[in-house]
Amino acid sequence: MELSLKTVAVMIVTFLVVVAVIIGATPIKKLAGAILGFGDDEKKNKGEFNKEGISKNIIAEIKNCLNNNDDYCYCSMSNTFIPGTGVVEFKNIAENLYLDFYSDVEVSGCSIDLNSVHYAEEIFSGSSFFFENSFGLPDVNFEKVGLFITTREYVIQRTDYVIGDRAYWTGSDICSSKDVFGMDNIDFSKGVLYKLSRNAILLTRNQANLRACGVNIPKRVESSPVSPPPALGNLL
Repeated sequence: MELSLKTVAVMIVTFLVVVAVIIGATPIKKLAGAILGFGDDEKKNKGEFNKEGISKNIIAEIKNCLNNNDDYCYCSMSNTFIPGTGVVEFKNIAENLYLDFYSDVEVSGCSIDLNSVHYAEEIFSGSSFFFENSFGLPDVNFEKVGLFITTREYVIQRTDYVIGDRAYWTGSDICSSKDVFGMDNIDFSKGVLYKLSRNAILLTRNQANLRACGVNIPKRVESSPVSPPPALGNLL
């Protein structure tokens, strides 16, 4: 019986795959994977991901949110999951917000070993991050906001968030190093950046009635002095 070239090639590749499985020969596995198209799942299991793409995207979204003309509104995030063993660290130091990106981090709940690969950092001068300070979702109230030109809208209650120290974002969770009134660890799968002012953002979860930045601008009400948006210097 004559065998076609294609049949012979398939038989050889099949033999290589069997040998690779038995002896764990990495070069053979790579060759077979390249030919047969498997191996992507193995990369995912090892937590390999586009580090540069993730860091650039998160940095850009925070910049855009802080530069938005509106306050007391949320900015959606295109991705709320940090894959594999990646960690994003938020930290407030000397009235600046630092954003650090790590890979190959050992994670156990809110216990994170940062003696690992540090591959990116961004500093937001004069800015700070805040964290939820409530049991369950923060309360949302309909109230007057603004300094000289005021509006009435739904905003997160001031007592339900607090300035952060450090926070670690891994997977779909964010953990606060600072002991807060509620849970130190929150599910960020529906997370948003809630803009408090031009230099302050709150890491929180989206909920009904909150307004998206740049959408449905509320109408003006009477001009009168009210409490301004929180500033970092007044909350330390």
